Formats: sequence, C-alpha cells, structure tokens
Amino acid sequence: MTAHRQSEGSFPRQFGAPTALPGAPELADDVRFRTDPDRVAHRSEPRPLLQDRLRTRTADQWAGGVPPAVGVPAGPGNAPDEAFAHAGRLGAEAVVDVGGARQVAHPIRLGVTPASYRFAPPDLGEHTDDGFRADEGPDA
Repeated sequence: MTAHRQSEGSFPRQFGAPTALPGAPELADDVRFRTDPDRVAHRSEPRPLLQDRLRTRTADQWAGGVPPAVGVPAGPGNAPDEAFAHAGRLGAEAVVDVGGARQVAHPIRLGVTPASYRFAPPDLGEHTDDGFRADEGPDA
C-alpha cells in the first residue's frame, strides 16, 4: 500500500489535500481527477506525478511538515525492526512472550479488559491433520 492512494477516495478533499501538500495543487483541479468517476477512469495517472514530487523530501520531512489541520495522515512507513524500535521509544511493549515464543503484542491497550495471551503458536505441522476429514489427508 502506498501512502498516497487518495485517487481512489470517495471525497474530493481526500484527493485535493494530498495533491496540495507535495506542491501539486493543479492536480485537484485537473479535469481527469475532479470527480470520483474521473479519478477511477484515470487512476494510474496521478501516482507518477505525485511520486516525482514526493521524492523531493524524506519521509520524516513530509511527516514533520504536514499541519494536522490539513487532515492528511502522514508518517514514515517503518520496516518491522524500525516499528519495534519506535514502539520502544514511545514506551509501548510491542512484543510479548507467549509460552516461550516472542509474539507481536496487541496494539490496543484496554484497562478493564486487556488483551490476554493464553496459547503459544502451534509448532509447524502441529494442527495439519485437524484440517482434514478422516477420509482425506494432506495429499488427497
């Protein structure tokens, strides 16, 4: 998924605001992108136009330069190791130990009904036969 797939959105603002940010406000008024059906008919066209402009800054520069009032979610896309490091910097426990296996923690923290981790993941092949009827096997 790309962070700028707004050409598929249902509301003009979803397309207009993201085009204005990277310095492409003319795309919002382009006849090819004025309405939802227009954007669908020309869905492949704005991507390269926006990508050229988006490449002029780093992800951190874009994320830091988007005023919240604009209403466009912005942030860097993290690789898994970066996401876990970021969670740690925020004080979030991103990993839990479940029966000796390190697992991704549930991202939502609820005070009254917190997530519980009752079962470790199955070993490879542990439940394979459970998915088949008695007269079938994995090779049937």
